Amino acid sequence: MIDTARKHFTARWIEDRVREAAELKLNQVGLHFSDDQGFRIESSSHPEIVSAQHLTKAQVRQIVRLAERLHVAVIPEIDSPGHLGTVIRAHPSLQLRGADGSAPRGTVDISAPGAARIL
Repeated sequence: MIDTARKHFTARWIEDRVREAAELKLNQVGLHFSDDQGFRIESSSHPEIVSAQHLTKAQVRQIVRLAERLHVAVIPEIDSPGHLGTVIRAHPSLQLRGADGSAPRGTVDISAPGAARIL
């Protein structure tokens, strides 16, 4: 699993890890795109949640094509409804509130208007 959410990695660096995985006869690489620290994949519908350092859709497609040629499955991961601090920062009205008014860190209230569309 490559945690691109907490630390940005370039497409080239990820491609090198995919090649290494194939050489080691590993057949899966996970790409963790979202967490409280960052949202690291391009979004056409919600560019306001995307971190400054991120992978473009084209870069991800290139990584997937390379992985397919090497018989490695790329497994994308976008956490939801928790671990979405980047979404909460862009849309504070989506913050989940407990019965006592507390706000669990980075947790989207999926019942809030607009939440389902973003998620």
